[in-house]
Amino acid sequence: MGNAVDKKYWRIIASSVEGASHKRTGTPNQDRILFFIDDQGTLPVILAVADGHGGKTYFRSGKGAELAVEASLEICKSLENISWDLIKNKKIIDVICRDIVQKWLEKVHSDIEKNPFTDDEKSLIPIKKEPGSKRPGGLHNYDTIAAYGSTLITVFLHETYTLYLQLGDGDILIVEKDGVPDKPLPEDKRLFGNETTSLCLPEAWSDFRFRLIPFDPTNTRPALIILSTDGYANSFSSDLEFEKVGIDLLETICDHQEGIQKGIDAIEDNLELWLTVASEKGSGDDITVGILCNICQIKHYLDENYRIKKEKIPGTAESPVPDIQVQERSEPEKQEDNPSQAPSGQV
Repeated sequence: MGNAVDKKYWRIIASSVEGASHKRTGTPNQDRILFFIDDQGTLPVILAVADGHGGKTYFRSGKGAELAVEASLEICKSLENISWDLIKNKKIIDVICRDIVQKWLEKVHSDIEKNPFTDDEKSLIPIKKEPGSKRPGGLHNYDTIAAYGSTLITVFLHETYTLYLQLGDGDILIVEKDGVPDKPLPEDKRLFGNETTSLCLPEAWSDFRFRLIPFDPTNTRPALIILSTDGYANSFSSDLEFEKVGIDLLETICDHQEGIQKGIDAIEDNLELWLTVASEKGSGDDITVGILCNICQIKHYLDENYRIKKEKIPGTAESPVPDIQVQERSEPEKQEDNPSQAPSGQV
């Protein structure tokens, strides 16, 4: 399956900024991002972002987010030799997602052993009222594990398939080769307000959403795959304005007079500033964004869509940055995420 061009040319742009409200309170950035890509940009490629919940109960959630992206990359790397024919019948939730949660819990347990809770931290752990559900790895105490609570989003690009995984809030936004934005995962109705599913909840693996797509001539990969923590989408006035960012980024790449690679360089050079402005004028939250750039499909858009559109609109001004509009808020304070106790299950 696949073709040589698609397997050779990928780039990743990544940035994470401390939220404006966190800067005012001296709270460190609790988002994390981690990726795997070789120097040639060949497959497999892995990108993961995580958002620690913050707040007194989740006092080590920044570390929890760090361990989450590490665990996800380790498990996805172990799938490198698992082809479409082998993975298509694999139970993603009960095997792969469970393995990620297992790995995360092992890392959390190890961190607690290396860095025991201080007396001050122990005072922040809620008193356990009911026995918690048994977790893999021999860890039973939800209230202790909650200190590391985090969401997790991952995309794994294999030579023969694409795997999207998401637990909790945040977004996966794709832009197809014809410039059409889309979201590959269904909405999770349990995520409302500050409620979120979380790695720290019992049986967390069952709360993952996923999509497994074979790579073949009828399922080409998108031009852009954008992963972001919830602080980014929450900075926009509507879902439509947020989705427009994907189109703006793609057109910014194509706008560059020196070609696609220089266009990607320009986004890489400016992304941190754009995210900082988004947080200041929007959510006030930490914002983390990772962008997977598919050079082959970006070129397809440039040749088949973008240039034609420019020709139809004479005198169209070229913009060096995406036309990103953020929602103005007078008090961009973040209310910390609260892991939802909603019934678990695949969405």
